[in-house]
Amino acid sequence: MRGRAFLEQYERDFSWGPGHHEVESFLEAMHELPERIRDLLTKKFGAGRFFVPTTTELVKNWFFGMRMINARDQRQVIMPIIELANHAGKGSYDAKSGVELTGKFDGEVLVRYMTPTDPLDMFLNWMFAPREPMASALSWLRPLAENNLKFSESSTTIQGSRPFRT
Repeated sequence: MRGRAFLEQYERDFSWGPGHHEVESFLEAMHELPERIRDLLTKKFGAGRFFVPTTTELVKNWFFGMRMINARDQRQVIMPIIELANHAGKGSYDAKSGVELTGKFDGEVLVRYMTPTDPLDMFLNWMFAPREPMASALSWLRPLAENNLKFSESSTTIQGSRPFRT
């Protein structure tokens, strides 16, 4: 009973309680973008899901979707407390028998949310674009190449500024 009360208080005070406001604010900011930018993000980057009407259900789906992992039996489970680990580093989740994160960390606990990581895919799934040395979604960028983006098929590295800030 105490464990359940602890988790309920955690969700209320640290997770869903304040966290859903962050999701709502992000989605509202996306709606405030100029029409031409929303159109570009939808048509060229597959980001149309940011521009559907913001409802309580949508916010809930985004919020909890960013805090779920596939367990060993492929069920999706929420990761309370473990969700506090930020994306970076080389650590990974262990979902063999539940969900755990082990190891020694110098300072902040960091974990790779997915591997390989692509900043655009991370933005589309977790609402932020990490600093990564590689971009694996080159096919998504191909329509922009005729404008001002240049890259080589033989290279997976794109140098330059990031399109979104973290």
